[in-house]
Amino acid sequence: DAAAILPAVAATVVWKLGGERRALYSGLLLGVAASIKQPPLFVVFALLPTVRSRRELALLVGLAVAVPVFSVLPFLADNPNPTWTSLTVNKGLPGLGGLSVLLQPSLVHGLQHGYMAVPTPLTVWFWAKQNWIVAVAVLAAALYAYRKHLDLVPAAALIWLTLYVANFDWAYQYFIWGL
Repeated sequence: DAAAILPAVAATVVWKLGGERRALYSGLLLGVAASIKQPPLFVVFALLPTVRSRRELALLVGLAVAVPVFSVLPFLADNPNPTWTSLTVNKGLPGLGGLSVLLQPSLVHGLQHGYMAVPTPLTVWFWAKQNWIVAVAVLAAALYAYRKHLDLVPAAALIWLTLYVANFDWAYQYFIWGL
């Protein structure tokens, strides 16, 4: 998680410093971050409210998406189903934070006391849908940040806090993303 977020942090610094090529460098750095682990790609949403032009927007988003796509393309071509599954499955445990704490508090109690409580069918259903839940929540936060023209730091804080709350199998190492 730390290795993945470092290029995203560098991308935000480059973006904040400005300059003619900020979209190029920030987009490439975000692409590298997303190539390591997907969640740092959400940082692109924190940059969008301060985009200067459509060209800058296209370059930033295009590079941030193109780098991880090209890095995984050979694997998708060779073995698509297992590769896609490895990119979309999350094998974490519910109960450490986020919505799972609200939905089934007994999970936290079990983890604190050295045993794994059995997730309810409702928890399992939400857990299976977490990628969609997180995506919708983060997109809503990004839209809010964009419409309110939030500066970079408040927009990033909003995005990460939304991710923390919406994620069903939140883990402590995810703190590094928000820091």
